[in-house]
Amino acid sequence: MKAAVAGMLVIMATISAGCPKRQGPARLIYVQPAAVAPQATLDNSKAETRVIEPPPPPEPEPAPPVEEAPVQVNPEKTRTRRRRPLKPPAPVQAEQTIVPAAPVTPSLEPHISPEVQEADQKKFENAEQDGRQRIERLSHLNLSASDQKTLQDARVFLDQAHQAMQEGDVTRALNLAGKSSLLISALEQSH
Repeated sequence: MKAAVAGMLVIMATISAGCPKRQGPARLIYVQPAAVAPQATLDNSKAETRVIEPPPPPEPEPAPPVEEAPVQVNPEKTRTRRRRPLKPPAPVQAEQTIVPAAPVTPSLEPHISPEVQEADQKKFENAEQDGRQRIERLSHLNLSASDQKTLQDARVFLDQAHQAMQEGDVTRALNLAGKSSLLISALEQSH
């Protein structure tokens, strides 16, 4: 065990010491082509310095002279190609226009039967009436500032639920009425 720990210490010391030739980070200096070579005043004992100069621009190659080769026409070997007559296109059959039936797109809202809608509406009306009565009872109590804020939030939820019901959004109305009921229940338990 001690040998393993000692070995690890030796390895760590070797890694942290690094190579003896490079004691500092290498530095790169970019020299503009018109600039003079770097001065010898740089301290080269701490870090290796490399000077990078951009390569000189290539000299444009002269364009090769264009010589026109004389065109020799040999009358004996010139042939004219005969073109075959084009085949008449295949007779076009009368196109049958098929109009696909318009795809049925499902509505984004779930289809709710009138019976379920009526039951949800009754459920909302009962929840709203119950919430208003409970808020009225709590409003007569001597509540702290935070409890009054909670009671006000419950009223706001009930008002938003009523508005959602008028807009026909039964699901949202029930959700908001449920939030109001939870806030009222928390107030009732604390008092």
